[in-house]
Amino acid sequence: MTDSNDPSAPAPAIGARVKAAMAAHRAGRLGEAEAAYRAVLAEEPQNAEALHLVGLIAFQQGRAAQALPPVQQALACNPRLAPAHNTLGLVKAALGDPAGAEAAFREALTQRPNFAEASVNLGNLLLQRGERDGALDCFRGAVATNPNYAEAEGYLGLTLNELGRPGEALAHLERAVSLKPGHPELIGNLGVVLAALNRPEAEERFRQALAVQPNHGMALRNLGRLLAKLERHEEAVSWLERAVAVGPADARTLTGLGQALIELNRLDQAKAAYEKATAADPLYGGGWLGLGRVCRILGRFDEALGHALHWLALDPGSQEALTAVAESSRESLTPDAAMRLEQVLAGPGPSAAKRPPLHTALSRHYEASLAYDDAFRHMTAMNAIHSRELIETGARYDAEGQRRRGDRMISVCTPDLFRRLRDIGDPSPLPVFVVGLPRSGTTLCEQILSSHSQVHGAGELKAVRELARGLGDRLVAAGIVAGDYPEALADLSPAVARQAALEHLAFLRSLGPKATRVVDKMPFNFMNLGLIAVLFPNAKILHCRRNPADTALSCFQQNFAADMPWTVDLASLGHYYREYDRLMRHWKNVLPIPILDVVYEEEVADLETWARRLIAFCGLEWEDACLRFFETERAVKTASDWQVRQPLYATSVGRWRNYQRHLGPLFEALGDLHRE
Repeated sequence: MTDSNDPSAPAPAIGARVKAAMAAHRAGRLGEAEAAYRAVLAEEPQNAEALHLVGLIAFQQGRAAQALPPVQQALACNPRLAPAHNTLGLVKAALGDPAGAEAAFREALTQRPNFAEASVNLGNLLLQRGERDGALDCFRGAVATNPNYAEAEGYLGLTLNELGRPGEALAHLERAVSLKPGHPELIGNLGVVLAALNRPEAEERFRQALAVQPNHGMALRNLGRLLAKLERHEEAVSWLERAVAVGPADARTLTGLGQALIELNRLDQAKAAYEKATAADPLYGGGWLGLGRVCRILGRFDEALGHALHWLALDPGSQEALTAVAESSRESLTPDAAMRLEQVLAGPGPSAAKRPPLHTALSRHYEASLAYDDAFRHMTAMNAIHSRELIETGARYDAEGQRRRGDRMISVCTPDLFRRLRDIGDPSPLPVFVVGLPRSGTTLCEQILSSHSQVHGAGELKAVRELARGLGDRLVAAGIVAGDYPEALADLSPAVARQAALEHLAFLRSLGPKATRVVDKMPFNFMNLGLIAVLFPNAKILHCRRNPADTALSCFQQNFAADMPWTVDLASLGHYYREYDRLMRHWKNVLPIPILDVVYEEEVADLETWARRLIAFCGLEWEDACLRFFETERAVKTASDWQVRQPLYATSVGRWRNYQRHLGPLFEALGDLHRE
């Protein structure tokens, strides 16, 4: 029997029985353990340890409401029992009482300051509330207390990653996996950090986690999202659909599925995925953001704005919802909304990864308000964030590498090459390529063409780039020893060329089965015009040109950095523009097929003349609908989605003059290409 003055202190025999029950408990034999604890309680009803552990088993079996009384009774018997306070926190959290859970975890740490598990649980609670800095302190404390606590290392790494510090996060996740090599969640979380660092091992880690646990929802979702990031969208959809099937279908998985479906132009399915995401978690902004994006792609801006406003009503404190309102309306923010965004950015709230869209919205607002210095301040702040990210991930713009790529292309693609490779492609007139730089008028050009009844606008296709990347492999498969691209062009055989051309044409026909022309408006196809000219000698190439300073400024304002690191600073923009201009001058001198220069400023000044010229250049009869391009219903997924749905306006011509005093590094890098 226990001392009546200390009812929680077990007699030796009772203590031995509790320890034996705990051994069964640790081995996962919960039924056996619970029976042993209850046998102890039959003899000693106020045994705090046994009461606590009965409650813990109920919690572990998903019976949180039944767990609460015995845990509370244990603490009534022994208020200093730190593990019971920790379990009480878990129970309170499961019952929807986060304040009670926090108080319990903090009391556990008061009773036992080096209680690593309670520190981790408190950290997770703070993380769920968005208090990442507080969570970080908890996880660091847990690791300091118990250096071999794999889960604590894992949570520390994940939190650092969420704070935009993947380089620091990596070491913690690698240690976590080394401590528990077969733990699927830790392996998957390591994959998350590797993906944030653009490391190719990320895919291997996700697949490793799934080899251990094939239906691990997080690994399925993250593998799918990674494949989407790598533009392997068909594979991405397959894995994300599997993640949804194994359930529960959480909002983030459904949102990732919607994003991948958008890239495959399966817009109705994407919309359905986003609707399910909003139903699964109405306060998760990704679903509302995705619904808005689908509507914007389809030109339904009123619906897009409605989704953004609904999201804001559900979560009035959400800066992302406020930004979505601005993005959907494409108009200046109200003074109150602008002030709210400024306050959000001035505070510690959003992580670095979430700040760029807020800066973009404010830069547009201040430009519309003619407050150009404030607009430029936000452009600069946005790109400073991206610049830091690019430095951390080793993905900064490589000016010398870009120059070498241009040198190689110019060296390979000579008049002699095109004479040798004449007539080895396919003569189909189906392909139309609109090239240039982003923000140079490519979307406007495509929209005019796509308003013609015989033209299908396919958007920005990655297919030519993939053709170029795989050219060497095609030649090797055909028994031809070849170098890398572009040098592989010199070894191109008629059979390989014809097969590649036929496959690409079949792909284009699948996009526009009834069209006689299919427009690919990937601006960066300017890098591969030599390959295009060889494979498609009757293709049409339209080169969109715009004032260099206006083009660069517009790129600088867009949230482009992840894919276009040269847009984050003015000097890099100027350098990239010069390299692009150098290569385009070369193409005009050597290509065996014509290029039509479409000058944005002239197009805006005289739309009908230029619209007729575009249609005639593509070998088509004129249709008046091409002048009403803003009425054409089709998917537009570029940053110009709103502009091309409006009647033509000239306010974007000469924008750079409003920012002239800020653009010195750009003018210097452009050199003689800068013109008034």
